[in-house]
Amino acid sequence: MFVLNLQKMISFFVFLVLLIDITQSHNNCNDGCLTKTYCLSADGSDVCSNNNLVQVKFSVNELLQYKDYLNITLIGSQIEPADTRTISLQFYTNTPVVTYSCTKSSLGSTSASIVQNGNTYTIGSSYYFENSLLCSWIMSKDDLSWPTYNGRKIDLITDSSYKLVLNSDSLNHLIARDTSQLPIYQMQFLKCCNQIHGTQDYQLIVKQADYSTTFYLYEVDSTAVNNVAVSLSSSDNRSLTINCNLGYNSITGTLRTDSNTESISGQLYSKYVDNYRCAWSQPFTIKSSYKPFETKNRVFDLKIVADNIVVYTESDVSLKGLASSVTANSILTMITVLFTFLIR
Repeated sequence: MFVLNLQKMISFFVFLVLLIDITQSHNNCNDGCLTKTYCLSADGSDVCSNNNLVQVKFSVNELLQYKDYLNITLIGSQIEPADTRTISLQFYTNTPVVTYSCTKSSLGSTSASIVQNGNTYTIGSSYYFENSLLCSWIMSKDDLSWPTYNGRKIDLITDSSYKLVLNSDSLNHLIARDTSQLPIYQMQFLKCCNQIHGTQDYQLIVKQADYSTTFYLYEVDSTAVNNVAVSLSSSDNRSLTINCNLGYNSITGTLRTDSNTESISGQLYSKYVDNYRCAWSQPFTIKSSYKPFETKNRVFDLKIVADNIVVYTESDVSLKGLASSVTANSILTMITVLFTFLIR
């Protein structure tokens, strides 16, 4: 029997309503693509089996628009009620950079913590049930729990140079020589649930709603650029160009005909820009001094241009893509972790 803190309870149900709203019509994802699992067995190997002492699961959830949440979950097995056990995950260079630690005492109490930059923070959810210990950390890059090195947030999207080590008390094993297999690296999780237009470095996703089209443009090249543009040309010699200035966090748009170019920046909304992505929404019909430009049912020639260099072209592109990267399994994972947080 337990009593829930009222504020935590309200937060939980608000979050649950948000998840239901996001996912009620979008469930076409491949969950296996969204998750990467590493293991440590009693014999010291990294083979995932029924003999595992520790598992760590990485996943990415887009729970809020333009926010990507990394989920790190540690699961310890074969832990008796009277046992004391500490399991942990470490990001390594030559020495540990950050440690995500999960502990159970002989009395049954549990805790989750993070050690980085010489400081220990009690952060995360923890739970012990039926000989299993679970700790989870859900974080965006703005959060204290995001891995940090020398006082700076690690760029897990473009930098794969960190080793991963799993520990169960004094037993440890190097489970990965780099982080290139994590779903967040080069935004690999996007490919699980969306049709991607572009290259490995420049990725465009298009989603249509009832009255508008939303574009998500990701620049995941390790060599940063200042400007990335999306150009959509139709068969009647009209073209729509959206320019994202990643350095100045601005989005502008133009509509060109044979003899005229006019700004449509005022017709773009829900705009978002940061150092590696750009997103905007636009109505199906773009207003023009020449004549309205209908985009919902057209087919376009697509160009992606980075710093005035064409990096991708594609013909016969429709804007009717519909997808979501939040899945049923992702929701269950999130609810489980949140519920664990509530009862602590």
